[in-house]
Amino acid sequence: MTTNRRRINLLDAIHELTEQHQHREFYIRRKKPRYHTTNNPPLLTQLDKSAMPSYAHVDGAGRVAGSRPTANVDAIDTANRIHTDAAQWLRTLGANDHGQTIDLIRRLTPHALTHHDLARDIRRWWSWARITTGWDLPAWQPDNTCPLCGTRGTIRIRLIEHLATCINDTCRETWDDTTIGLLADHIRTENGEHQAAS
Repeated sequence: MTTNRRRINLLDAIHELTEQHQHREFYIRRKKPRYHTTNNPPLLTQLDKSAMPSYAHVDGAGRVAGSRPTANVDAIDTANRIHTDAAQWLRTLGANDHGQTIDLIRRLTPHALTHHDLARDIRRWWSWARITTGWDLPAWQPDNTCPLCGTRGTIRIRLIEHLATCINDTCRETWDDTTIGLLADHIRTENGEHQAAS
């Protein structure tokens, strides 16, 4: 397995958030390089689906009376936060803020090309959606505090892609391959690994 350590291009982030896209994973089989390619719905669609409880049963019987599975609260919070932030950006820019989240982000695209803070937020939304959906690997949830807000258990890390986010709604900090080392140092320090190595 290879690592995917890339800083997401803004237009790629918008495309993956709002459009169907392909994912290619490199692997080696019998000493020959190969790629496994999948077609994926937009990350925002995946996020909405992740938020809904599953009624599938192993026996295929469908819904049954009784207790129902819980919804994915992280996915619901992330979807709501992205929608709220995108709508706020449109209001700030003097544009209509009604519609589905995908439509809001599409309307923000021309502004994002010239507005640094909006571009940064779109990359953050991409990180949040990518981490929360966990469509290729679930996010690691260390029992550590967030170095910014201090809340325990709110960090979600995609180890292979070197992406992380705090799911505390008042924080929502993100780390990418340029800053993930700072988060790793914080976790090691909190777990006492620096002292053990000394």
